[in-house]
Amino acid sequence: MLARDIDPGTEIPEEVPEDLQAPVRERYFRFDRRQGEWRINGEGFDVDEVDADPRPNTVERWTLDNPSGGWGHPVHIHLGKFRIVSIDGRQPQPGEFQGWQDVVWVGPNQRVVVDHQFFNFQGRYVFHCHNSEHEDHDMMAQFDVGGVITREQRNDDPGDPDDVDDEHDEHEPDEPDDGDDENDEDDPNEPSGRNR
Repeated sequence: MLARDIDPGTEIPEEVPEDLQAPVRERYFRFDRRQGEWRINGEGFDVDEVDADPRPNTVERWTLDNPSGGWGHPVHIHLGKFRIVSIDGRQPQPGEFQGWQDVVWVGPNQRVVVDHQFFNFQGRYVFHCHNSEHEDHDMMAQFDVGGVITREQRNDDPGDPDDVDDEHDEHEPDEPDDGDDENDEDDPNEPSGRNR
């Protein structure tokens, strides 16, 4: 039977018991435009920086947020697969809550929560907006499975002479003021800044 012949409402059996594994950590990623630049949590892509450090063979819950109007982001997470947990701001498409995904549409003023598997492989991988103009202009970040020290961990190291923000909790970093108030609709319940 071809996939197009399956009713999107049909439950698909789990492949392996690991597919039912609960998330071990939550992360927040904000996709928006700041001062004319496409950003994830206010940062452009830096090949030398790692923005998340999932443990091998675990699942993490990632919130992909697009609080700005006017553009959408087909978010693609490399390495593994994810299930969509929730969608706020639009109705789900047929089949979005069934089966595995590797790209999800996060449209204007929408938030999508996914449970992503980081199984079988270690190393650095990217996640990005799959809109070519956006990813070509740095709307991309890296995660390292089983890997290195992240930007946030390095910034929280009290022995790091470059650390300028030791007072803030690592799960809710402050977002720098970019002077672009047009797209800054701050939600006091949301963490800001780059999430690691």
